[in-house]
Amino acid sequence: MGIKRIGLLGILVLLSTLISCSNEKQRREVQSSSGVFIAVTTDSVHVANANMEAEIAPYRAKLDSVMDEIVVISAREIYRKKPNGPLNNLVADILLREINRHSKIKADFCLLNYGGLRRPLPEGKIKKSNIFQLMPFENEAVLVKLKPEAMMHLFHYIYVTHGQPISNMEIHYKDSVFVSAKINNMEWDSTKSYWAVTSDYTANGGDRMYFFSERDSIVLSGLLIRNAIFDYVDSLQENNYILQADTADRIYM
Repeated sequence: MGIKRIGLLGILVLLSTLISCSNEKQRREVQSSSGVFIAVTTDSVHVANANMEAEIAPYRAKLDSVMDEIVVISAREIYRKKPNGPLNNLVADILLREINRHSKIKADFCLLNYGGLRRPLPEGKIKKSNIFQLMPFENEAVLVKLKPEAMMHLFHYIYVTHGQPISNMEIHYKDSVFVSAKINNMEWDSTKSYWAVTSDYTANGGDRMYFFSERDSIVLSGLLIRNAIFDYVDSLQENNYILQADTADRIYM
């Protein structure tokens, strides 16, 4: 999987380079005309585009073959929803699992941003392209140690935003007020700091998660969230490649 991901990046870079070089060549030709009028017609544009497509075609075919690879099977569509949804649970669970396999620091829970889940995963065959559509950003998993006050701000944020993807945590609200929470199946301790795993985007205040700036510590993992998903689906070989999401509610409003 790692080699294929590097190969895909190389293909994308090469495509970008070919396009930029072609554009640069056209700019040089126009600049060297030095006052000579060059008529640009629909035909000339079509020829230029056709030439560019011919150069790119072999690399596009390679990219398509990589992206069309089936990586896992899902029994049903996995979609996001507020305050709880199967895609919310799945991605948060995957990241928590993978970061705790790779990191010396063990995260107590995971919190991600709802807007970061860009596409649902379809029923049936799931391709690499579906994973890229779900998580198109180069976001890195980050460990953040949160003080009790920051945890209270986190609980408030989840309520006012009507839910976010969480793992290993259960939160209860009543009449617009935070009532209780469980982390790792234990009652939340209001005197304790907790390690959360999130993305570098939200750790830096993205989606107004400013409570992450109240942290005690922050540790970069070097693990891209998308790669964590790929690593997880790779591990499903022993389960006949069947992808399943937990559908139990975690946020009660």
